[in-house]
Amino acid sequence: MSADEYNQKRLDSGFVNGSQLTALTLHFQKTKGLEEDGKFGPNTAKATVGEEEVGNRVERARRAVGRRTKYILGKGGWNPSSDTPGKECDCSGFVSWVIGKPRNFNYGSHKWISTSDIYNDAKDGHHLFKEIESPEPGCIVVYGDSGGRQGHCAIVTKAEPLRGIDCSSSQSKRGGDAITERDISFFEMKNSIFVVPVEDD
Repeated sequence: MSADEYNQKRLDSGFVNGSQLTALTLHFQKTKGLEEDGKFGPNTAKATVGEEEVGNRVERARRAVGRRTKYILGKGGWNPSSDTPGKECDCSGFVSWVIGKPRNFNYGSHKWISTSDIYNDAKDGHHLFKEIESPEPGCIVVYGDSGGRQGHCAIVTKAEPLRGIDCSSSQSKRGGDAITERDISFFEMKNSIFVVPVEDD
């Protein structure tokens, strides 16, 4: 069991409480010369992952391709330290795993990471996501739920023509693997936006 998995289990079980996490955060902020408020906000998060995490999103996403993942709505992305987003996953679970956040990540009024929450936070809130003007490798393309239909999101691997890696029910049914790298220009016909985590410069 990795240190990340061990610590996640301790958090999930309640062994580590909020006061202890605040104390650890304060100590980390002090060693990094950050504002010492005890809150694990965007600047603290950025200091923990380093710049290589931003550049490695595409590489991390590609590690999930070809693993015969089955699409199941509401599944996957619970443990960002695992080698894969899970044997069963959906698009936002996949994106959560790629950006290194557990799917049940609380940010602003949002209690977990879903397509509509990503979209709405990037448009108005900026607790975890912010909108960018144009696609770039490693960013997220997303549209929210609309008219009773589920939204969708993907990790962009190439800006032009638009290509990316997503976890989709259609690919799961068609080829037996929900996570594929493909042409994602269909996002351009939707009310899609391009977003990145707020800690990105």
